[in-house]
Parts: sequence; C-alpha cells; structure tokens
Amino acid sequence: MATRPANRTYKRTWKNLLINKRYQLRFTLFMVGLSAILMGLLGWWVMTVAARATTLAVNNTLSACQDLPGSTPATAVEPEPAAPPAPAPGEPAGGEGTAGEGAAGEGRPRPRPVVTIDDSGMKDVPPAPDSTAPAPVATPAAPPEAEAGSYERCVAALPGKVKGLEARERLIFWVLVGAGVLITLGLLAYGIKMTHRVAGPLYKVTLYMAKLRGGVYDVVYNLRKGDQLVGFYEHFKSAHAGMRTMQEEDVARLRQVLAAADQGGLAARSPAVAAAAEELRAVLDEKEKSLV
Repeated sequence: MATRPANRTYKRTWKNLLINKRYQLRFTLFMVGLSAILMGLLGWWVMTVAARATTLAVNNTLSACQDLPGSTPATAVEPEPAAPPAPAPGEPAGGEGTAGEGAAGEGRPRPRPVVTIDDSGMKDVPPAPDSTAPAPVATPAAPPEAEAGSYERCVAALPGKVKGLEARERLIFWVLVGAGVLITLGLLAYGIKMTHRVAGPLYKVTLYMAKLRGGVYDVVYNLRKGDQLVGFYEHFKSAHAGMRTMQEEDVARLRQVLAAADQGGLAARSPAVAAAAEELRAVLDEKEKSLV
C-alpha cells in the first residue's frame, strides 16, 4: 500500500479565499461597515471645519481690500441736533421774559453775557519730550500712483484668491474620499484574508470528519503557514492518527489470521470455517480500502 508524505502542505491562493462565505463575509462586512460609519463622521467634521475656515479666509481677503487706499469710504452719519437745555428752576419755559417784563419781552431770548479773551500775548510752548517713550519710527510714504492702484489690483485679484480657497476645500474633500475608499478596500481584503486563516482549518477538519463518517481514514496534512487554530488542529490530528493506527493494526491481525488459516487448511476441513474466512477477507479488503 503506497503511503503519502504526512507533512505535505498547500499554498494559499486567491481562488479559495472565500472558503466559508457566510462566516467570512458576515464578519468582514460588519467590520468594514462600522469603519465606514466612523470615517464618514470624521469626514463630515473635517469638511465642516474646512468650510468654516474657507469662509473666514474669504472674508479676511475682502476686508483686506477694503482697508487699502482708494476704497469706497463709509457713508458719514449726520449727528442729530442736540435738544435745547432744560430751563432752570424758576425760569419761564419757552424763552419767556421775567415777571418784570411786559408783553413786549415775550418771544425774545434772554440776553447772556459775552466774555472775550485776547491771546495775542500768549506763546505756544511745546510739551517736553518723554525720555521713556520709544522714538517714533518713520514710515516711508507710498507713491501716490501706487496707493491709487493698490485697491484696484486687490479687487482684480479677488476672484483668483476665492477660487484658490475653494479649490483647497475641494481638494480636502477628494483626499478624504480617496483615503476612505483605500481604507475600505484594505479592510475588506485584510478581513477576508484573516478570516480565511480561521475558516481554512475548520474546513479541513470538516472534510476529514466527513471522510471518517464514510469509513475513509485519510492522511491528515499540516496547516498552511499563518493559519489559526493550530492547537485545536493538532489535537484533531492526533485523534485521527490514533484511529488510523487502530485500523492498520486490525488489518495486520486479519492478515495473520487468514494466513494461518490458509496454511492449516482449515477452510477445506469445515464449511463454517470457510464461510468465516470469506467474511474476514471481505472485512480485510474494506479496511485496506479505508487506509488510502
């Protein structure tokens, strides 16, 4: 009976990665779906912050143009006229005269004294300089033509700056989308590969158990490199090897019994012994076929 090497292994290929679709896809898709939800929430937060930063940058750019020389000045607001002073206690309201004045004083304002100060003899004395204050730095004045055209240049450059800011925001969006797609595909491939390392040993054990149920004691080969459940598989392999050893010992005993019966010519002496020998030969043949 030809024997095959017990340490033969099989290489892992992409064709049989989904060896247990129900288990592998359920676990992998759950992991990928949960990761996609978390990445979507993170991307929504990043895009909210990016949109807020873009709006702030556009407003700052518009404000910078408004501060340049040549921009449209703000409309001056005319001050409201001050209310007339309230009359003093005892003074008639509405600019009326005193009680000593007759009807001729009605409607005329009360005369007020006028003080005139002659400042022709005064001299303007400048204040003493403060020794602790820093000396003022002279700022070079911009040429009049540069000041006149700076606002126009800033306004002309506004559309390009706004488009650049919006392009950066779109770039952030597409970077997030690309990173999300790559992470999703990577998790999908990694999940299928890792679950295959668990499903592979279970699948092999299932196949060997089905063969045992059919009376076939096949050789149990080693797991592939990187497979999980190594301890469980080694226990199964030891149990399977013990059962196969028992079958081999039964085959050896049956051969010895039949050989002894043939040498003694027992089958020719008794029909019952001959029938029993035929049954033993059938059992021996079945056991030999089970040891593939």
